[in-house]
Amino acid sequence: MGKIATVESSGSAEQFHQGISEALHNSLLSRLRSALSEVLSKKHQVILLIDNLDKPWTRKADTEHLTQFLFGLITATERVGEELRYGERSRHSTRFNSAIFLRSDIFNRITEAANEPDKISHTRLTWNDAELLLRIIEERYVASHGPASDPAVMWHKYFCSEVRGIPTRDYLVSRILPRPRDMVYIVKAAVSFAVNRKHDRVEQKDILDGEKEYSLYAWDSILVENSSLIPELEGVLLEFVGEPSVLLESTVHQHISRAGISAERVDDVITQLVNLTFFGLEVSTGKFAYADEKKELQKNLVLASRFAVTHGGEHRYEINAPFRAYLELQEPQGWPQLF
Repeated sequence: MGKIATVESSGSAEQFHQGISEALHNSLLSRLRSALSEVLSKKHQVILLIDNLDKPWTRKADTEHLTQFLFGLITATERVGEELRYGERSRHSTRFNSAIFLRSDIFNRITEAANEPDKISHTRLTWNDAELLLRIIEERYVASHGPASDPAVMWHKYFCSEVRGIPTRDYLVSRILPRPRDMVYIVKAAVSFAVNRKHDRVEQKDILDGEKEYSLYAWDSILVENSSLIPELEGVLLEFVGEPSVLLESTVHQHISRAGISAERVDDVITQLVNLTFFGLEVSTGKFAYADEKKELQKNLVLASRFAVTHGGEHRYEINAPFRAYLELQEPQGWPQLF
């Protein structure tokens, strides 16, 4: 740290930052680079995975500075491979790849802060395929029962065939946010209820009670991950307790206003709730679309606006299924149905 302490701080901020960078690269990072290069030169390929960067992203966090920090991290990882190979050209060449996992809402904030967001190399992980989500449970079954086991036997032997008239596998997918951890959570909750009740298989009541437990988990997740965007988020969402799951835009405005949101902020809050997939937009009769990806969301907004113009001029919103059990919402008329 001695060289860093000697960096001249009387100049401009840019000169100071450059001095810090040079001191680090000529001392600490230089030694670290040499040590890592020595080890990694024996490998054919190295993959660096960075996860859990959303932990500091809380309602009390300085999200503006966090955004800049994470943007800097993304930019830096693009140069890590070259840094590690620097000065080791005569040695065995090691392929280096890195991956940073971020929540979509955090990544969207980073791209907004970037001067050239299109140059950020990224891949969006989506789980819109129900079969992929169900395979997570099936692969766990195979892992515990051996490679010769058949997942179809699991569903037939250990789960009831239907829940509220819907095939069990379809019902489970329809009641969660499309993420692997959510699928695991609701199934584990249902199995736990069945075990405690000494059932031979997971019955409908076990799944419905597991859904209630999962709904609380989904509720907590949306509050923890997004209260920095809407400080009054919990109060806003609680205004919808006991309401129908499908609401007119004017009704949504009334509920949000009752939570103490000023009139000029109501539309922005609705936009945020759509971004968080708490609300779905009606894009055709009885069909509500959810999206947290910017381009897909923009498309849904256009479709919803066109549909509203031809059907009374007012948008309709649907509260996403994962939150309905906790909020004790009234399901859509004619439910159960899958959109």
